[in-house]
Amino acid sequence: MFMRLTGSADCARTLLIDSGGLGMQLADFTAPADGSADASPDLSRLLRRARLSTLGVAGREAVTGLLLTGRHDAIRVWPPGPVGFLGGGAQQGWDQTERGRRPEVVIRADPVSLSPSADQLILTSARIPDLSAADADSLLAYLNDGLETHAASLHRREPYNWYLTLADAPTGRWWAPGELEGQHVLEFMPSGPGCRSLNRLITEVQMMLHEHPINLRRSDAGLPPLNSLWPWGWYADEQRPQPPVMLARPQIDDGSDADAYAAGLAILADQVEARFKEDSFSGAASSGATQGGSSGATEGATDRPTGDTTPQFALVSPAPGENAAQFRGRLERDWCSPWLRDLRQSRIRRVCIATVAGDCAVVNRLDLFRFWRRGPRIAATR
Repeated sequence: MFMRLTGSADCARTLLIDSGGLGMQLADFTAPADGSADASPDLSRLLRRARLSTLGVAGREAVTGLLLTGRHDAIRVWPPGPVGFLGGGAQQGWDQTERGRRPEVVIRADPVSLSPSADQLILTSARIPDLSAADADSLLAYLNDGLETHAASLHRREPYNWYLTLADAPTGRWWAPGELEGQHVLEFMPSGPGCRSLNRLITEVQMMLHEHPINLRRSDAGLPPLNSLWPWGWYADEQRPQPPVMLARPQIDDGSDADAYAAGLAILADQVEARFKEDSFSGAASSGATQGGSSGATEGATDRPTGDTTPQFALVSPAPGENAAQFRGRLERDWCSPWLRDLRQSRIRRVCIATVAGDCAVVNRLDLFRFWRRGPRIAATR
């Protein structure tokens, strides 16, 4: 069953949950199975009354793109490389790269962990766990020093979301790393015209990372090494699409990094009312990346307005050091309780709670008054 997205007349609220290293699924956000007190009763109530479905896409950017544009191919039409770089604050930094000129091409180049298997390579970790901002910045500075001869430079938004600016555009099909986790990946390496220099660059990066002190420390701690970059998320051809028609106004949770892809889509759509945290688009100390985002931070949770009939989209992920119980409590306080109140009072028509795995739960106002309900623990939807 796939969720059907509709337009602004729905006055909807959409919550996209990226639980990150907590690894939580929709079932983990319902009432405890042992009958103990539920710390998030409104969130549990919404999920018990909801209609469960799958979105047909998975991954943070793919799900974000679908929920905001209604298109399952959103990340192909508006690729996460240039769109995320724009949304990450680079709209003010295009002309302030270390070479003092606008980069010709921006792609995603996320840090990944590869493991040898016979004559193949397996992508064992598409998202490096426990990669701190300090380690990410140290690696970016180290790699950027070695990439000067390639007329390329790396930047990051979050520790595990990296961007690569290039002089020459790769072409052809690409695959997001989340699509390939656990698979042999040699056949999925970029192979279109213009990709030869990119593959040489990736090979050089692998050699630089091979015995880096951070990877040696991670190996001693039993963590997967960051031993390669995975290139993806560029325009497949020279044609640029029309700006997206947005189904909702993005708002980004105060407790997490602003999602650059959602922000970039809003900027392309000229949605000036979208508000994001003032945050920097980080890179090496010499990269010249500047402060970005739109002016004004998202309002604090306790002052969050209710009754606004504009469809809203919120992406929420755990704050640094936040455990599962604290994360559930914040979802309850900042989002689900106000939205359930609005739903009961007919200020909005529906609430959608989705995960980056592509599962979603949709509850309309009438669902609150149906006689049936789900049990204390909803079944896993995948």
